[in-house]
Amino acid sequence: MQIRTEEDVAILDARIKEELGISVAKYKNEEVVETFVSMLVFPEYILSWTFKPILATIIAYIVGFFVVDLAHVQYVIYAIFGLGLFLLVGIFLGIIFLTNRLKSDILGIMDYSMGIMRSAARDIDTAKVHLPSENRKDALRMLYKGIIHIVTLPMLTTAVSAKIPILGGLINRFIRKVIMALSDKIHIDERMLVGPSDEYVSEEEGRAVALSSGNKAMEKVLDVAFGVAQFPFKVFLYVFGGLLFMFLYIIW
Repeated sequence: MQIRTEEDVAILDARIKEELGISVAKYKNEEVVETFVSMLVFPEYILSWTFKPILATIIAYIVGFFVVDLAHVQYVIYAIFGLGLFLLVGIFLGIIFLTNRLKSDILGIMDYSMGIMRSAARDIDTAKVHLPSENRKDALRMLYKGIIHIVTLPMLTTAVSAKIPILGGLINRFIRKVIMALSDKIHIDERMLVGPSDEYVSEEEGRAVALSSGNKAMEKVLDVAFGVAQFPFKVFLYVFGGLLFMFLYIIW
């Protein structure tokens, strides 16, 4: 089930209540927001990871006045077009470096979300909800999507807005895109819903194995998701980098 709108989230919430007998919304509280705020360390690196590449390209731009053989009107052309191209290259480099740093924060948030899911699985066991073996995988995947869309994304949006007042909206859209890609593609092991009646493995052992395998798979999917999210910025970087190279070659 693809979750894209608020209506989709409402339908998912209703299905979880009806089929699993729990309300995922109860895991949405201030403690979760505070945890997400403490886990988001990338804002501390925004200045260093974003402005260092920009500063480096500006320095390269200034050095160009002394290195490139310019004469008369070429100084004006280089001053105007060169500054724009160098700045654009620096900006896109900074965005790529920053998103690489953001990846580790999102992985931590997804790990925490898996912990919330583990609590939800225990609540299902406590409520003695009957889940036929053939439905366990689908039930777990539905529960995972519920945790992501009803708890993680709304609470994370609040946390990012609190920590980054100015650029929070832009960063929220980026994080939302990555996490939604994760929730659509990640494989959740059905052993996370192992109950006391399952004899082949204990409840805790089954969940521990499932969480471990889920985390490894999450890292792989996260690499792919970030590759997709960074793709437009890399395209712009290559385009403007190529234009800058051609510009310097022509004006030299």
